[in-house]
Amino acid sequence: MAISTSTQAIQKTGATTFANISVGVGSANWGAIGGILSNQIDLQNALNTKFNLNQTTPQTIINGAPLFNVGLKTPKIYPSADSTTAIQINKADGTTNVLNVDTTNGRVGIGTTGQAQKLSVAGTFGILEGGATPTKYTIFQGGDQAIDLTYTLPTAYPTTGQVLSSTDAGVMSWVDNGVGGGADTALSNLASVAINTTLVSDTDNTDALGTTAIAWSDLFLGSGAVITFNSAPSTADVTLTHSANALAFAGGTVSFDVAPTVGAAAILYSGGALGTPLSGTVTNLTGTASININGTVGATTPTTVVGTTITANTGLMPDANDGAYIGASGTAFSDLFLASGGVINWDAGNATLTHSAGLLTSNVPLSLGTSNAFTCGSIELGHASDCTITRTGAGAIAVESVAIPTISSTSTLTNKRITKRVVTTTDDATAVIDVDTTDVYELSAVANATEFTLTGTPTDGQTLMIRIKDAGGAKGLTWTGFTAIGVTLPTTTVAGKWHYVGCVYNSAGSAWHAIAVSVQA
Repeated sequence: MAISTSTQAIQKTGATTFANISVGVGSANWGAIGGILSNQIDLQNALNTKFNLNQTTPQTIINGAPLFNVGLKTPKIYPSADSTTAIQINKADGTTNVLNVDTTNGRVGIGTTGQAQKLSVAGTFGILEGGATPTKYTIFQGGDQAIDLTYTLPTAYPTTGQVLSSTDAGVMSWVDNGVGGGADTALSNLASVAINTTLVSDTDNTDALGTTAIAWSDLFLGSGAVITFNSAPSTADVTLTHSANALAFAGGTVSFDVAPTVGAAAILYSGGALGTPLSGTVTNLTGTASININGTVGATTPTTVVGTTITANTGLMPDANDGAYIGASGTAFSDLFLASGGVINWDAGNATLTHSAGLLTSNVPLSLGTSNAFTCGSIELGHASDCTITRTGAGAIAVESVAIPTISSTSTLTNKRITKRVVTTTDDATAVIDVDTTDVYELSAVANATEFTLTGTPTDGQTLMIRIKDAGGAKGLTWTGFTAIGVTLPTTTVAGKWHYVGCVYNSAGSAWHAIAVSVQA
């Protein structure tokens, strides 16, 4: 064992004198040796005192390093003060730690200066194999742990056949196979079994899940799971496959020895034939069940269901909105019977035809087209007893038995008023009167000389009243197409006064005769 000094550790002050030696390894400083060292014996004694080497025989100093590889007596290495890094062995770089001795807590660290146990190893721990030429190691390595783990070993050897068991606190012991932490052959001692890959029988078609006397309570399978029945090893024969809200049966036929009962679900069938019952009939589809067949029912094609009477106790539904029809052109139903209060509903209430006692009510207008006739005895408009329209004869109708006059009928109007067609404006120098649309023509503020003319197709005896008032000054008047009978048509207005001219059409004379003229007093 050699303790080296730095290149400046020993400085000569004379031929045989050494003073103030600093002894250390790398950058570490172990303290200074003070005083005058006159010879090698003085140096040996100083080192013995400093490092407790107990050397009794002086040794040779080579290249500034005293050698203590012989003559050691009861060797001890200890620091001058305890610490967690009191004694260290580093690599040649002087900083990379290989071995650390914690004299404060009595711990040793290999590859670490943060030892937390009596012996802490940063890395793997290997035990060399036995044998004449050992080369291989049994290596122990910790996992990526969240906490410190403590394993307490058994306190005795196991007996033949025992296995190692552990508590959840890491206390290990030897137990018989199938007792304690190990599973027995039947797995009867386990509350649950977690299988992270596959549970496989050791021999094809030999092992069962449960027995006739001891059955499993439930079987839970994931979404998309498949139950496969093999006809031979690795040869699938019949499968039952899950998808969302459905089970698909493939590869064979389904046979029931009793009639199946379907609740609030659907039987979906695709391909092949549903077959024929061995005896009796298929009955007892209860609840809201349905049979959706995309294959055949016996020898019946999938598009036809034949029966003397088909009874529905809730509803008869298509498979999708607007997805099916009732009857067809050329193969129509003979009659449609609806109960009292029945409704024919189009497009979710967009148009309905609703029955009540002796009445059908539509919630939308009814159109027959322009070329179709609507025939009925009477029409009720808004009320059953006060607005009934009926036919009274050829081309004649009545409302509540009161005849309605027509253009071609001869009718007497009693207590009826005819409202005149009045055309009025303030001033028009060329006043053209359309007798087809005018009964009374009025100019209320004549500001210019005015000429009156006529247009239209009058009828014999038709009357026309002209009413005139100037704007405050007398204005000239001209009458074109008028013939005065027993009166004189005014040629100038009287300022600020109303003038009336009454006319009647004479078809025999093809003229409008002015038969009355009057001026406001």
